[in-house]
Amino acid sequence: MGLITQFREKDFSQGLNHYDGVFEKSGVYFDILLMAENDKIEICESENEIAILIINGAGYIEYNNSTFTFNRNNWIDDDPTVIHLAPNEQAIINSTSASKAAIIKTPNSNTFKGKIYSHDDIDTEHRGKDQLEDTCYRLVRLAFDRTIAPPESKLVIGEVLNFPGKWSPGFHMYYLWAIRHPSENPYDGFTYIKPFEKLLD
Repeated sequence: MGLITQFREKDFSQGLNHYDGVFEKSGVYFDILLMAENDKIEICESENEIAILIINGAGYIEYNNSTFTFNRNNWIDDDPTVIHLAPNEQAIINSTSASKAAIIKTPNSNTFKGKIYSHDDIDTEHRGKDQLEDTCYRLVRLAFDRTIAPPESKLVIGEVLNFPGKWSPGFHMYYLWAIRHPSENPYDGFTYIKPFEKLLD
């Protein structure tokens, strides 16, 4: 719970809002980007792999000589757009409305071809549906993991949306999750382990 309680009262301002101390605990850097209407930001780093997840807002992304639009009204109803960049790749984000994005970075000396995942590319898993009387039913939106992204990537990115009255008291609860692959045991998907299989009966 350290990361949650440490940053619960953090105030955001326009531009990049950096979370100090996250890298030391998790192996990833984490920023929240707030953009006003008609803002523009260039993102490129030589030593870090980067994932940018649009939390809400509208605009367009310039990447690899192409332009991609995004429009996410809110995180409850809409799937995200995610920009995945290898080291030294550049993306330019142009906002056409007030927008918020999460930026996750991790050191990576590998080269690979990045990608923009639109909301149409994001699969939503209805995890826990019809199990335990739906008390743990939630939507899991996986942007990319080892089965989707190039093997040279070191990140896994996704979202979870819990429904009111389930495992969040009376409210929708949203969280974005990011994992840096351990070198010896890369994350390659979710499975129930044997001690918990009996809960599904």
